[in-house]
Amino acid sequence: MECHLVVLVHGLWGTVGHFNYIASQLAEQGAFIHNDLGSSPSPKEVQGMKGGMPTIVYRAYGNQGYFTYDGVDVCGTRVAGEIIDELDRLNKSGDWKVTKLSIAGYSLGGLVSRYAIGVLHRQEIPQKYELHLATFTTFATPHVGVVVLGSSLMTRCFNTIGTLSMSATSRQLFLKDKFHNDRPLLEYMTSPRSPFYQGLTQFDKVSLYANIAHDARCEWYTASISSSDPFAGMSHLVEGTYVQGYGPTVLDMTQPIHIAPHHDEPKSTGFFRRVLNFAKVMFRLCVVLPVWFVAFTINATYQHLASSIRMRSFRSQGRMNLDMSPVIDELLEEEANKVVESMYKVVARPSRRQERDAPGTEPLDEDDHAHEEAPLLDKKLPLNSAQQSIVSQLNQLPWNKYGVHITKHHHGHAAIIVRYPAKGFVEGETVVRHWLDNVLTE
Repeated sequence: MECHLVVLVHGLWGTVGHFNYIASQLAEQGAFIHNDLGSSPSPKEVQGMKGGMPTIVYRAYGNQGYFTYDGVDVCGTRVAGEIIDELDRLNKSGDWKVTKLSIAGYSLGGLVSRYAIGVLHRQEIPQKYELHLATFTTFATPHVGVVVLGSSLMTRCFNTIGTLSMSATSRQLFLKDKFHNDRPLLEYMTSPRSPFYQGLTQFDKVSLYANIAHDARCEWYTASISSSDPFAGMSHLVEGTYVQGYGPTVLDMTQPIHIAPHHDEPKSTGFFRRVLNFAKVMFRLCVVLPVWFVAFTINATYQHLASSIRMRSFRSQGRMNLDMSPVIDELLEEEANKVVESMYKVVARPSRRQERDAPGTEPLDEDDHAHEEAPLLDKKLPLNSAQQSIVSQLNQLPWNKYGVHITKHHHGHAAIIVRYPAKGFVEGETVVRHWLDNVLTE
């Protein structure tokens, strides 16, 4: 029986559990979540979503935890191997013939998925297995890297430290590696002649979801593959068109975006409230941050060594022998997450720190263009040459881009896919519903 294989790829420090909510929604619509990799499901266990082809969901597991430190290339090669194994497992069961393939990546998983697609393309897997490549989707994926924009000393220091923090993966995310002809991997992956780019062109539909606020680790410009950020510091003033039936969460980016006229009334803060806020900041800076930094440094050093050993072993086994050069020519711990978010916000552009559309944020100052009413997409960011190249090349593909407006929780990066149960993640449920209704099964 023919079936549709849907592959889900988690992000940095991720586990298959990060897709529990998405998997539950797929299961509600009749898809089978393939957890027991020792066997294949029987036809009676699998239904077709929306009455269509039977759907089997596979969550890539080979890069869980600190294995994501091993680099986008190593992680992507692992995922490609897992996909091939799953294709063989199902096709050889006698019950199934996989004829349709969709892939969705969350955060770093989007980049890993793109590399895996390149490996599959170079090995001609779609042709060998007679696969119809249906949809490719990324959720909050840093397609343009994670470099914090700006030229201040603090920003430069942060980007330097960030480059050293997560072994090969951090060098690639901060665009400091030299993958081919002194070009970073993420830039090379956008070359029209590369297997990664060519592989993407084979999908019927390529889509992305990008947070417009409350995602310091994966800002709008990198998640949406854009040279501008119309939402920085002003997402609460944005007037846009929401996709019908999915507002006020999923923005229709094909429609104009404007800043609404707005007047903020100055708010007075009580003395004791100011003292309490100051005490919280000092506690974070003087106690939590130093302890976390020491632990992080020790752990980063250990994980770098462990990752180097894994990568050498992986390559020595011949798993990276495939030539991918051109042919001819989060949870760590929740407190750690909070500290990382705080660090990003401290060094990010000042306007980004002025978000206020979730509980507890401060109002936007009047001198921050709060009364402007004009299109915002022409505000260019100070991207370097590699970033500009990535944006230019990837935008040659027919992306369906969706802005996501998370307002009920500060951790928009996790909320976008409901990475774990939380009351404030209800808007992420809307995002998942939109993906199921309009992208995966349209």
